[in-house]
Amino acid sequence: MPYTVKIDNKTLTLFTVWTKSAPFYYDENVTKAVCSSEYKELVNNGAIIIDDFNTGHSEEYPNRYIDLCENLNEFKNCALGKPEEFKNTFFSYAQNKMYLNDFCFISKTLNTNTKEIKYSIHDNRSDNEYNQKSWHGSDHCPISVDFIF
Repeated sequence: MPYTVKIDNKTLTLFTVWTKSAPFYYDENVTKAVCSSEYKELVNNGAIIIDDFNTGHSEEYPNRYIDLCENLNEFKNCALGKPEEFKNTFFSYAQNKMYLNDFCFISKTLNTNTKEIKYSIHDNRSDNEYNQKSWHGSDHCPISVDFIF
């Protein structure tokens, strides 16, 4: 779902995502939509995509993150090269496993740098400390990103 956001004299599009597995496999739904001709102009003018891509990246599935980044080749990954890049953002209560599912990408056309990226709930807990109570009822952790425009 695209939203238009104005920051100073800049207008950009914010895409918040939450993917399901139909009609394509999870994050493929996002890449097919955002890279489509329908959204091409919005992406070229500057866009941010943030939220739950449901990639299921883990030690068992290491290529899912790489594939997502390659498919979103018109975007920069805000966590790329930062300590948070491989920080787990989702805990599956049913499987008792951690995954990297939540991301923030920004159009390469935007002249900006990522000042800070923070995964709020994860900052003070180790992976073995997660349970539903400590996550305040959520199975995902919030992401906040500061940009320098």
